[in-house]
Amino acid sequence: MDDLADVYQAMYLWLKPGGHVSHQIDFKCHDSADEWNGHWTYSDLMWKLVRGKETWLINRQPYSTHVDLLKRCGFRIVGEQLVRSRSNVTRQRLARRFQFLTDDDLTTTDAFIQAVKPH
Repeated sequence: MDDLADVYQAMYLWLKPGGHVSHQIDFKCHDSADEWNGHWTYSDLMWKLVRGKETWLINRQPYSTHVDLLKRCGFRIVGEQLVRSRSNVTRQRLARRFQFLTDDDLTTTDAFIQAVKPH
């Protein structure tokens, strides 16, 4: 899904107060790069070439973006389990678009996030 803000907003609208969402998110490159997080080193043009017409591949959004969007839509995070791995990608290699990535983003390979729509 490319437009995560719309997706999370739709989930928020669908749920009754007290309703929960649960997400298992894989942040790895899905074999699109040599390093597990190498997809963040590609410029937008290079990513367009790598992705081709495969809109289902991945959206390249990091952990912090998902959490931020959930909160901005009104969800309260009630549980998280993160899987981390060493990053061989240096900040200097990150594409301009991903220069904002935190150390947590650069090392989070997977996240299980649960959130609730407040009463």
